[in-house]
Order: sequence, then structure tokens, then C-alpha cells
Amino acid sequence: MFPARCHEKPSLGCGIPLQCIQGNGEVAVLEQTAGREPSAVPEPFRPIVQWTVQQLLPGEERLMAGWPKTLRLEISGLGDLLFCHATPRNENQCFTRLTPEDRLLPVFAGSDSPLVICGHTHMQFDRKVGTTRVVNAGSVGMPFGEPGADWLLLGPEIQFQKTLYDFRKGRQPHSFDGLSAGGGLCGAQCSSAALGGADVGNIFPRRIEIKLPPRDVSFPAVYSVAVEIGTEVGWHTQKRTLFRRIPMPRPCVFVAVFLTAAALPTIRPAAAQKPRVLAETPPMGWNSWDSYAETVGEADIRANARWMEEHLRKSGWQYIVVDLGWYVTNHSVGANAKEAEFSLDAYGRYTPATNSFPSAAGDAGFKPLADFMHSLGLKFGIHILRGIPKEAVNRNLPIAGTSFHAADAANTADTCPWNPFNFGLDASKPAAQAYYDSIAQLYASWGVDFLKVDCIADHPYKGDEIRLISEAIGKAGRPIILSLSPGPTALDKADEVSKYAQMWRISDDVWDLWHSDTRFPSGVENQFARAAKWAPSSLPGHWPDADMLPIGRLEPAPGWGQPRDTRLTHDEQRTLLTLWSIFRSPLMMGGNLTLCDEWTESLLSNPEVIAVDQHSTGNHAVLTTDKAAVWLARPSSGEDDYLAIFNLSSSSQEFHYSWKDLELPGGKYLLRDLWEHKDLGVFASLTVTLPPHASALYRVSKPSLPFLSSFVLSSL
Repeated sequence: MFPARCHEKPSLGCGIPLQCIQGNGEVAVLEQTAGREPSAVPEPFRPIVQWTVQQLLPGEERLMAGWPKTLRLEISGLGDLLFCHATPRNENQCFTRLTPEDRLLPVFAGSDSPLVICGHTHMQFDRKVGTTRVVNAGSVGMPFGEPGADWLLLGPEIQFQKTLYDFRKGRQPHSFDGLSAGGGLCGAQCSSAALGGADVGNIFPRRIEIKLPPRDVSFPAVYSVAVEIGTEVGWHTQKRTLFRRIPMPRPCVFVAVFLTAAALPTIRPAAAQKPRVLAETPPMGWNSWDSYAETVGEADIRANARWMEEHLRKSGWQYIVVDLGWYVTNHSVGANAKEAEFSLDAYGRYTPATNSFPSAAGDAGFKPLADFMHSLGLKFGIHILRGIPKEAVNRNLPIAGTSFHAADAANTADTCPWNPFNFGLDASKPAAQAYYDSIAQLYASWGVDFLKVDCIADHPYKGDEIRLISEAIGKAGRPIILSLSPGPTALDKADEVSKYAQMWRISDDVWDLWHSDTRFPSGVENQFARAAKWAPSSLPGHWPDADMLPIGRLEPAPGWGQPRDTRLTHDEQRTLLTLWSIFRSPLMMGGNLTLCDEWTESLLSNPEVIAVDQHSTGNHAVLTTDKAAVWLARPSSGEDDYLAIFNLSSSSQEFHYSWKDLELPGGKYLLRDLWEHKDLGVFASLTVTLPPHASALYRVSKPSLPFLSSFVLSSL
């Protein structure tokens, strides 16, 4: 498993502020240098370990031998951290976020650190083992799943990072004891799984230079990482340099797992400098509206956040969004009431009502609440209405940082037809951009990660204000997802909303009913036709939004109807999650998380279903009739397919399809039921019976290596 010239890696970090720990690769090399066979390395690959030892430069054995197997550091904002390669006990133990907790409790029982940072399995994840939070940094050289270098920034929160690579074909392999010396096991056998099927040459870092800000620097600051890359092409080294400037909003720690046993793919500098896409996968979170409407307060938000952190964060759920009315001081008058009274700052910007959000006292705004979310590993979002408060205009308050006043920006002839709080803004006036700039800067200073803007995507559609808000966020100095509401956004606006926003609604509010004959509320069945039209617009960073998930317990004050358990049947709830996932909609839970039952939690935490939403491509409707809908997609990496079958009728139905009916080549396929986590067998065609409004979600694969991928993942 050791690539050629990896002996040059141990001394790469000399002269820079870098701390290393031993991994399984280093342990194997040190065992060999001590005259012992590396016990954890399979027999066919031990000659490569022997060859690697022969290439070590003087002093590098001692250098590696001096690295500890674990390392403890105190990181600002995170506390006491324990770093290890695999687990605190053993550098070869494999586990993933799917490994049952009861199997891991003994492994981590001896660790007294509340947070463990590891690598080894090459998969980024964040999970709990008992009371211990375990975070995997992933791999720089051989990431699991999609190509790219995975790494972390630590302090005061944990930020998963990915640097994208381009891959180049063309290096002729050179034989070494029956293996490719240029790639070893990684290049020869793992490229399909780990590198998206690309052929890789043998790439090895020659020099790493990290330029950190001086110790007395004021933050935010920027640090630089430069890596000199040597490419083995015909045994001649071609030098390239990867250079990346990375913003450092506050003091933090750079964590990357450079595995001795990894074959690094070819790097093209231009691709490495490409910024990471905001909302690269559909955002997953919780919104307060379906359960609390305008009555939501800080205690409710914190309680739902704690529940998410404990139960759902490890499954990818991370956003907590406070919906309409957080600035209303007299909630008893009801939402959208003309009698509402507001909390405003001196510049005409809404601020949290301290009777509902007490931590906002003393002009703290939402920063204490956002800091709380970040301490849990979550992200924080708020809802606003487009425009400027009427009260700010009537008082003609100044716009922060400018000579403009509120009246200079407002269009007093424009008011949201269903909410009286604000005037619209006149996009032709410079003051309009100045006002949106001022609120975006305020939200960024609070630590807001997600901004839902209402009364802007439809009834009426306000393209000019969408552009102004997007530009304001771009200047705010913090990544903030822009979500547009309500719908239905017109399909002919797809290019415009995709240019300026990360999410936009495709319908009016969806509530807990199967079908609706009215525009509001919309039902689950109504979303099938809309999703089919919008599916081609789903791209990384740009997601048509099928709306929130009205499941679980909707109380104490849902935004529509009386407090209740969701009216959707279990089959209808699964159908909702299946459609949202195969369509790749953002997933925003609406039910009260603190009252979540076991059934609802199982819907929200099924890793195989979530993978369809988060990591699939080519999603589209294959066919739709009055009784059935069929959707097809592919995993982001690999050769399988995802297949969803929906019974749209009110009676039980048997559906029979040939594989060609479903746009699949003929032959036999292995079916895996993703909801039930079961391999069903190999079939020459598909026959399935579904109850009313029920669905099935499968992974379809050629059975040449039956059960291999599912066995590996479930057994780690």
C-alpha cells in the first residue's frame, strides 16, 4: 500500500509549526526497520514496506519513531482534544459513522477527552460514542467517495473542508514485485472507490510550506499553504506548486491526514484554488414555523438544537432556523398583525425581541444564540421579509455606514400582500443596496449561516431585490446561504434564482395532507409534477426547494391548523422523504424535535436514504401516470443506480417493469431496499406491490460482486 518515494514524506514538515502522530503506515515501516515483519500488513504487500524502508533518508526513522501515537491539545472554543490515527487504542481499528455504538463504547472507554479527532478510514464524519464526540478528518490523498483532499479547521468550531483535484491520465506503470510501484494497492485497486474511477499517477509532496499570520495579528487574517508536488512520469520528476490562500476568521488549527500509505492524485493548481461551493449538497436542518409559528422563543430554539445535536447531527442535519417574527415584541396579537410592535436598532434594522430572546439583551443581537449553535457543531439561520421596516421609514432612520436614510431606499407603494411589516425597496436607488448591505453585515457579525428571505420568490417575484440581497451577502465577509420563499418560483426564472441564491421554493407552503386542490396549502402529491419540472435545475450550490417536512408532532402553535400529530400516514411520510431525497431537495424538518418519536427519528436518520439526497446525480422522473411515478438517479461515485417507485393511487397496486422500461440496460440486477437496509436478491425484472400512497427506494447494481460494498460498510 506504499507509493513510490513516500520515504520523502517524513521530513516534509521540518521547519514549520507542525505536529505529527504515527499512523498504521508509519508503524509498519518502524516495525520493518526493527527487523520485525509488519503484522498488520497483508503478506503480498510487505515487500513494498521493505522497499520503503530502504529509501528512508538518514534520521527519518528516528524522526518518525519520535512521533506519538496520540496527541492532546487545547483548542480555543473546543477545549481538550485527543488526536489519534484510528482510535486511542489502536492505529488499525476501523469504524465509520454507521458502526453500532455498542461496539465502540469499549474502544473509547479509556479516553477522558470529550472530543477525539481521527482519520484512518478516509471518511469525514462527526458522531457520538457515548459522551465522546468523534470527528474524522478524512484523507488528503485517498478520500472515500468523491475526489478531493479532505481536511479540517479547528477552533472555535469544527469546519469540514475539501480541496478539489483534477486527475490526469497517462503515466505508464512500472512493475515492482507484481504491483504498480506508482500506485500500489491504492492506484491499482482503489481508484474506482476512492478516486471516482480516475487513473492516477504517483504524486508525492516534496515540500510543504505553511505561512501563518504573526502571533500578534488581529483577526480575521489569511494564512497560506504552498505544497511543491513531484510527479513521477517515466522516472523523471516534474515539479508543480499548489498554492492556496485560506481565510482565517479567528485563531484556529489546521488538521490534515497525510497518509504514508496513500497514493496522491495529480494536482492542477488552478483546480486546487477553486473555492468550495456554498451548499455543495442540499442543506439539512430544522425550521421553527411548522411547530411554533410566531410564538417561538429562545428556550424553544435551544431545546430543539440540543435534540438535533444529540440525535440528528451525526446524520448530517445541521441548520437551526428561526422563522418569522423574532423581532416582534407583542406576539399575542398574532402573526402578520398590523398591531405588531418591533425591536429595531438605531439604523432601522430588526433586532431580536429580548422578551423572547433574552440573550440578545445589551445589543448582543443573535450572536450569543449563534455561538451556542456553533458550540454544538450546528449552524444558525434566521427568516426575514424583503424590504425595510415601515417604522424605520416613518422615523426616517439613518442607514448604517452611509449618509442615506430609510426614506431614500423605500418604495412606499410596495408592501408584501400577506404581511404588513415592511415596505419594499426601490432597486434603482443606491440607498436600497446600502440598506441590504447594512443588514447583511449585521447578520454576519452575529454569526448567521443561513438567511431565509420571504415574500420575494413569488406573489410577488422580486428579481431586483434578490440580486441586491445576494450582492450584500457577498460583501458581508461570511458564507451565508440564501433561501428564497415562498413559491411557486416561476420555472422561467430558474437561471436568475440559481445565479443569486442557494435555495428557492417550488411551491407554496406544503402541509400534512396528501393532495390539495388549492394553492395554499399544498400537499405531498402535488409536488411530484413540480419536482419533475425543476429536477434539471438541481446543481451543487443551487437547489430547488420542495419545502419543509410537516411530520412528527406539530405543536404548540403550528403555522397552519391546530396542534396535532402529522396527518400523513406512515406510508405517506416515507413517500415524502423518498421524493424529497430522489429530487435532492433541501431537507428542513418542521415538527417539534423535542417531541420526536422513534418512528420519526428513524425517517430522519436513515443513512442510506440521506445518501440519495446528499450524494446522487442525474435525478429525474422516468415515467408518471395517474397511478405511479418512477424516478431514477445515480450515486455521485460508482456504477449503481437509485430507483424510486411511488404508488400515487388510493388503492394497493402491483407494478411490473422490465429494466428497459426504467431506462436501465437489460439483464439481472441486485436490489437493495434502502428503507429496510436489506438486500432483496437478484432479479431479471421488477415487480413490487405498494399500499396506497406508499413508495419503495432501491439501490440497483450489477451482481458481479454480490453484497461486497454493503458488507464492507456494515462490517466496519
